[in-house]
Amino acid sequence: MTRGRGGIPVIPGRWLDLIRFGLVGVVNTGLDLAVFLTLHSQAGVSLPLANVAGFAVGVTNSYFLNGLWTFRGAGRSGGFTPSWRQAMIFVLANGGGLGISTVVLMAASLVLPVLAAKGLAILAGFFWNYTVSRRLFVGCET
Repeated sequence: MTRGRGGIPVIPGRWLDLIRFGLVGVVNTGLDLAVFLTLHSQAGVSLPLANVAGFAVGVTNSYFLNGLWTFRGAGRSGGFTPSWRQAMIFVLANGGGLGISTVVLMAASLVLPVLAAKGLAILAGFFWNYTVSRRLFVGCET
C-alpha cells in the first residue's frame, strides 16, 4: 500500500471501488430489507414476490449511487450521465444477482429463519453484482 499526504495510506483504485460498492450495498440492503420485510411480514406477500420488490428498490438506488459515487471517474471520461439504455442494461445484468439471491433465499428458508435466509441471499449476489456493475460503469474487465 502506498502512502499519501502525511503518511496516510492510499487504497488502490479497485480496492477503493470495492469498499465504496460495499458501502452502497449496505444502503441498498437496508432499502431491500425494509421493502422485503414490510411486504412479506406485514402484507403477507410471498417470499419470491417480496424479494423481487425489494430488489427493484435496491437496484434502482444502486444504479444511481454506483454511477455517481462508486465508479465515478474510474475509467470513463465525462463522468456519470444516467441513461435509460444503461439503466436497463444495469438492471438486466444485476438480474443475475436477483436470480442467485432468490434461489439461495428459497433454499435457505427451508432450514433457516427468513431473515437469516435473506442475509445469505444478499451475500450470494454481492460479487456477481460487483463484477457486472464495474464492467458497466468502468467498461473494463475486473
